[in-house]
Amino acid sequence: MRIAFILPTFSRHPVGGYQMVYKYANALVSRGWHVDVYNLAERYVVTPLIWGDFKMVTKKVVERFNKNRLKLDWFELDPRVSEHFHQLGPISESYDCIIATAAETAKFVVDQSPRQGQKYYFIQALEDWIQGGEKRVFSTYTLPLHKIVVANWLEKLIFKKTGQHSDVIPNSIDTTEFYPSHSLTNRKNQVAILNHILPDKNTKFGVEVLKKVKEEIPDLEVLMFGVPQRPSDLPSYFHYFRAANVEQLRDQIYGRAKIYLMPAKKEGWGLTGMEAMACGAALVATESNGIKEYGKNGTNALLLPVDDEAAFVDSIIKLFKDENKRLDLVSAGLHDIKNFSLEKSTNELMTILQKTKRDLS
Repeated sequence: MRIAFILPTFSRHPVGGYQMVYKYANALVSRGWHVDVYNLAERYVVTPLIWGDFKMVTKKVVERFNKNRLKLDWFELDPRVSEHFHQLGPISESYDCIIATAAETAKFVVDQSPRQGQKYYFIQALEDWIQGGEKRVFSTYTLPLHKIVVANWLEKLIFKKTGQHSDVIPNSIDTTEFYPSHSLTNRKNQVAILNHILPDKNTKFGVEVLKKVKEEIPDLEVLMFGVPQRPSDLPSYFHYFRAANVEQLRDQIYGRAKIYLMPAKKEGWGLTGMEAMACGAALVATESNGIKEYGKNGTNALLLPVDDEAAFVDSIIKLFKDENKRLDLVSAGLHDIKNFSLEKSTNELMTILQKTKRDLS
């Protein structure tokens, strides 16, 4: 099978949605499939078009003198996967399947010729942060694309909007990368948290929660990670990891934390929560639709109302003071995360792509 994944513009920094595409690309080539990844030109993402084209030209000039600008150094992509950058206009290669991976790429895939094979739309979130917001995103759901979603709540939403069903393949993690690298029982009073520029990630709220926790747990330390520079107003007990790689996430952040705090207002899925659980951190998160796909309140996580500061502060303090409860959550989390393996999700993806090809032949 010849497969093409279509991403928005190339990202030099970690992006959860890109990460899942790259993982599927690696898994598919390891099973003998041919996989290409296309990064679109800026005009498909940035408006107006003239500004997008200006950004693309500027990037190309910089890249001519600095080839590392197009180096994917935050993910180890299998060398058998071919990458294409600044894709402008129709794709010339022929494929069995071509897969849009974001709202910004859906129309591009629809416009490709029949030589690109069956057309799919891999949906990982309600991407209302893009230009055009929800209205633009919902319009892409009506396009003639075979939709694959990562969560049941997305399947229900798309059916409500379009009357069309989608295939559901849960997001997954690679447990050869994320696992407990430190003891579960001898961890310091440390909480891990993501720093993100999107307001929906609710980082500022999380910081305020942890400041309140510090008043009750004096030896609290916070392990914060993210792509942006360290915020200048963070207290000294916040240790910052910028653009952390897998080893840092596993060994220095998730693997050392007793608790992973995930205060997001909305999540399509919430990969970092799964990663933290797989490394032995207890998940304290919002009862967001995406997180509820794998987090079960009171069983393998504590799921709380969005922006309920008192509930978050109280729950974190109680977990620090009740080691047995924390370890019960951790144990259940380690068990349940095994149901979300990359191998299982890859098998499901291959079955869908192969079945569609057979149905068309």
